[in-house]
Amino acid sequence: MIVKPVNTNIITGFLGVGKTSLIKQLLATKPANETWAILINEFGEIGLDAQLLNQGKQASKLVIKEVAGGCLCCAGGLPIQVAINQLLAKAKPDRLIIEPTGLGHTDQIIKLLASEHYQQVIGLNTCLCLVDARKLAKPEYRSHPLFIKQLQCADMILANKSASYSPEDWTALQDFLVQIGCAERVLIKDDALTEDSLVLHSNELIARVIQGLQRPTTLRHQLKSQSQSGLSLVTKPAAHLGLFDAEETLTAELAFNPLGFCKKQQDNGEYMSCGWVFEPTQVFDFDQLLSLIHGIKLDFVRLKAVMITLDGIACFNLIDGELSIQEQEDALDSRLEVIAMSNTNQPNQDAIETLQTSLLSCRV
Repeated sequence: MIVKPVNTNIITGFLGVGKTSLIKQLLATKPANETWAILINEFGEIGLDAQLLNQGKQASKLVIKEVAGGCLCCAGGLPIQVAINQLLAKAKPDRLIIEPTGLGHTDQIIKLLASEHYQQVIGLNTCLCLVDARKLAKPEYRSHPLFIKQLQCADMILANKSASYSPEDWTALQDFLVQIGCAERVLIKDDALTEDSLVLHSNELIARVIQGLQRPTTLRHQLKSQSQSGLSLVTKPAAHLGLFDAEETLTAELAFNPLGFCKKQQDNGEYMSCGWVFEPTQVFDFDQLLSLIHGIKLDFVRLKAVMITLDGIACFNLIDGELSIQEQEDALDSRLEVIAMSNTNQPNQDAIETLQTSLLSCRV
């Protein structure tokens, strides 16, 4: 039996650039007769993005798997192999979209997918990287190896949130791409795609993105030889067939404490995350949550939350002082997570404890 390789795309980009929002809009254009599989990797331990994607009509012929708690490609690439193999066997998708964590090693994921073990299974198409040119004003972004590598791994680069760019931002992005050897990449602007609106303002833009995703990656040939020595622990897809029928997850099961919440925290030496998951019966006051988020004293990189409130289900996304809020149809429970630079000093720990106390006080 001849098995057609599954069209596969990687949508990458640094923390808070809008990867999940773009995928959500791509799903709105998914052909009704196609099954899509989405593999989401989050740095934090609690996992949020699957809830944001698996909504309403978008959930039709859609299979989502979430791997929380670090980079997919770490631990010898085993987490991503298990997750991909499970998705391919369970969903039998027409397209697989992989969203690595904003702190992930995109190059290692591409090398794995380009390895001989996946050549008959995965049809590796365009790798798309989202970038917010405004970040280039900060040295910590311009010099960050992951930020640079994500752009270098891309076949196509989407300048996201560009409606907010100044002329200097656009020039800085073009100059930076030349500096890191990405001047020949396909670069498109997003003048109308906004995170705080689910309305597709630019059909032309999204059509161009979709058209670009159909192309084979231009990086496969150079990664194939590198992958032979770079990922010695790669196992054949068939090696995990025993996992497919089990309703397993790669994230740990939640254990709520007597106060009705679960707290998960991790630190990789450069970044730390702390997240809270609340029992589904717990409801929050929207205005108090809004005041809390605006007043957080923790020096964090980003905050993301899906919260059940008296006014409905609210999704909060705060990065670099910009807060976006969306209403959502449904949620399994309430979750909030912050990612901050790794710092073990007492002020940061105190800020986390204060945030937890304030969160609990927002319950009704």
